[in-house]
Amino acid sequence: MGLPQYCLRCDSVELAVVPESTEGTTFYECPRCHRHFTQKSGRGLCDRWLSPLSLVLYGVIFERHPQDAYQRVAELFLAQRTREEISRMMEEIAQELEEPTQNVCDILELRQKEEDVRGFLRLVVEHWTEALKSRSAIGEERA
Repeated sequence: MGLPQYCLRCDSVELAVVPESTEGTTFYECPRCHRHFTQKSGRGLCDRWLSPLSLVLYGVIFERHPQDAYQRVAELFLAQRTREEISRMMEEIAQELEEPTQNVCDILELRQKEEDVRGFLRLVVEHWTEALKSRSAIGEERA
């Protein structure tokens, strides 16, 4: 299936090809961190569906200007996910924003500009950060 691929998060750990790979799409798993990745023909290696990045990006798949939808998407996750889940998602997204490893538009084959999508992700993380801080403050007042 070509040259070996390496985990986007674990330094120099070779990825294992997952059996459900097809002719045009190769799926991978990291034997160390167990993250899942995908690579379609002609595209770079990227996070696979159900990664935190993919779940958040799904909310803007049809948005012309993804940054305009950050609050809607962020609030939806806050309503549906636990604080711990949001915190883990924030860590994953922030790590990608701080140390880019992939073209995030490739994850869902988004047609928006990469910088607009990354701007959207940054706004979501900022919104979650403030929301979790204010909820902590409210919880401390009740204690």
